[in-house]
Order: sequence, then C-alpha cells, then structure tokens
Amino acid sequence: MPEAKHDWENVPTVFIYRSCCPTCRSERYKPIKGKAELDGSSWRRCICDNCGSPYLVISEPLPEVGSDEDGDGYYWNGGNER
Repeated sequence: MPEAKHDWENVPTVFIYRSCCPTCRSERYKPIKGKAELDGSSWRRCICDNCGSPYLVISEPLPEVGSDEDGDGYYWNGGNER
C-alpha cells in the first residue's frame, strides 16, 4: 500500500518536554529504579547528576477519546476520577 501524502506545513504539533531535575533544571540524571505499570503508565526514580537531588518521573498514557457528560470528548478510563 503506498504511503499517503501529507501537507506537513498544516499538521498539528505536539510538544513533549524532556524530564529535568526540579531543583536545578539539569537534564542529566542517573536512573535508579523504574517500572512499567499495567495501565500503560510508568515511573522512574532518578538522581540528578548535577546537584544530587532525588526525584520521581511518572509517564501517564493519554486518556481515551470518547464522549462524556461535559461533551469535551475525553474521559478517563482508569477509575471513577477524571
């Protein structure tokens, strides 16, 4: 199947920020321990290479698109909380 042609000048842009130390803003760290969870999330304990501060990085999956009472098109599928 041939690849579809896209007008890359007019596509949406998604920014994903690299994790950094909340104390000194350094992007250099040592991962200590981490785990992927069954709900698609993951966490990682880190120690900053620059200042030595420990911090936790959590990656959450995007909510599923659907319909809800608000009509905003999104709902959280991980429990009763939104």
